[in-house]
Amino acid sequence: GEHRVAVGAEHGRRYATAMALEYRQGCAIAGAPEPGGAVGGASGSVAPTGSATGSGAVTVASGATLAGQGFIAPAAGNAITVDKPPASLWVMALSVRLFGLSSWSLLVPQALMGVGTVGLTYGAVRRWSGHAAGLLAGLIVTMTPVAALMFRFDNPDAMLVLLMTAAAYAVVRAVETTRGRVALRWMLGAGLLIGFAFLTKMLQGLLVLPGLGLAYLVAARFSLK
Repeated sequence: GEHRVAVGAEHGRRYATAMALEYRQGCAIAGAPEPGGAVGGASGSVAPTGSATGSGAVTVASGATLAGQGFIAPAAGNAITVDKPPASLWVMALSVRLFGLSSWSLLVPQALMGVGTVGLTYGAVRRWSGHAAGLLAGLIVTMTPVAALMFRFDNPDAMLVLLMTAAAYAVVRAVETTRGRVALRWMLGAGLLIGFAFLTKMLQGLLVLPGLGLAYLVAARFSLK
C-alpha cells in the first residue's frame, strides 16, 4: 500500500513538472511572460479570481503568435495539441493577440460571454413576459452558482452556453414573427449558432436542438414550408 502511494505521488510530481515545462515552452513560443508568474501546481491555475489552465494557455499563446497557421496548428510540428474543438480557443487567441498573454486577456472573453448570456436571456424572456420577468430571468442566470464558476475559467463551456442561449433567442424571434422570410432568417441564424456550438464542445452543442425545433413547430405563427 505504501509503495503504491509513493509511486502515485512520484507520478503526480512528474505530471506537474511536465505541465510546468509545457507551459513555459508555450510562453517562450509566444514571446511573453508566464501569466501570473508561475504555474500553480499540476492544474496551472494562474489567476486569483479565475483560472487559466496550463494546457489551454499554452495552446492559445502559441496560436496567437503563429500567424496564418496558428488557428490550425497551434505549435510548430503540432507539438502542442488539445482534446477540444477550436472555436473557444479562437476567441482567446484573438484576445491574446490584441492584448498580450496574461490571465486578464485569457479570462476577460469568458466574463464577456457571461454578460452576453445574461443579456440574451433577458431579451428572450422580455419579449414574451415583460421587462420585470426578463430582469428576473437574467438575475437567475447571474446568481446560478455553476454559471458564476463557469464564466471564470478558460474552458469552452462559457462560449457553449452563450451560443446555445443565442440560438434560443433566435428561435424566440422566429416564433413571434408572422413573416415567412424573417422567420427563415432567424431559424437559419439559430442553426448557424448551433453549428458553432458544435465547434465549441462537439455533441454537447446539439443538446438544445430537439427542444428548439419542437418549440418552433408548436408555437410558430408562420410555417417555414
